Amino acid sequence: ARVVRRMLARNAGATLAATDARRCPSLDRRAALHWLVREGSMGRINVETTIENGTDAAFSIRCDALVDTGAAYLTLPNAWRDRLGELTRLATVDVQVANQTVVSGEICGPVLLRMERFRPVLAEVLFIDMNPTDGRYEPLIGYIPLEQAQAVVDLVGHRLVKVNLVDLK
Repeated sequence: ARVVRRMLARNAGATLAATDARRCPSLDRRAALHWLVREGSMGRINVETTIENGTDAAFSIRCDALVDTGAAYLTLPNAWRDRLGELTRLATVDVQVANQTVVSGEICGPVLLRMERFRPVLAEVLFIDMNPTDGRYEPLIGYIPLEQAQAVVDLVGHRLVKVNLVDLK
């Protein structure tokens, strides 16, 4: 079945067009990417990252993070919070996770997020209780820090690519 006819425009991802109206009605770019991930039409994209305390670079975490276009924030396990030193607590929020359960999370910041091949961005981080899989946590990079870094998912190459233009629409 034809799910996506045009995945990446000339500027490496400014436009997505979903063509199978029965399975994926007209969606904006963010919703189309989330739909494709949920339907299992694309693989996992992990990015080597360094996350630093935005006010004290002595505190940092280096890890591989999963690109999750269905998540909004850079999301880390509560177990790692102390590794980033003292961060400003901005809000406590209820978060609906992938299995549809609701958990409490805390938004803190600022942190400096460095992803390989992309410009560093100041971001907020969402800390939630995570269960490690095979002894490893799976940090997430959501669509807000991806857009800040001008990164978009290449659905064909299963990788992140740089967008040449900043989207202000």
